[in-house]
Amino acid sequence: MRRFKKILVNPPHEIVCTFEDGSIRNADISELMRSPVFQPLSNPINFLKAENRGYFVEWPDWEADLSADTLWHLGKMAT
Repeated sequence: MRRFKKILVNPPHEIVCTFEDGSIRNADISELMRSPVFQPLSNPINFLKAENRGYFVEWPDWEADLSADTLWHLGKMAT
């Protein structure tokens, strides 16, 4: 199971994830915005409220989260 070292949230829908193993991946979650769970995050102000919870990123006000594993798979290696 992957774990975040840190995250950087870049509106409109990108999360730069640094993992404990040192890898960095850029995850564009635009496709997920179609789901009702993530629609509030279409607002950049809401999207910026992401919190690093180690094994997942959480938006507590909207009860939405994404696991580190999901973001690793969605992400592309940073250059």
